[in-house]
Amino acid sequence: MFNARASATNFELSTLEKAIDYAKLRGVKTHLTLNTLIKNNEFEQALDLANKAYSYGIDAIIVQDLGLARYLIKNFPRLSSTC
Repeated sequence: MFNARASATNFELSTLEKAIDYAKLRGVKTHLTLNTLIKNNEFEQALDLANKAYSYGIDAIIVQDLGLARYLIKNFPRLSSTC
């Protein structure tokens, strides 16, 4: 959904969940890259994606948008945070 490269493809949500599970079984940390600037009308979609990844057990979310970063830090305490 949030991809700065026009020709790149992303995981479907079901594949993302399987990839996180696969990594967790092997002791590997997982990071979601959500590092595009989020438009106001995209904010809810970005939060929905972050929430799903968080519920799947993602360890960190890499962001560029400061508003999204602030929201994630406040509302997703289990995520690794480095500023």
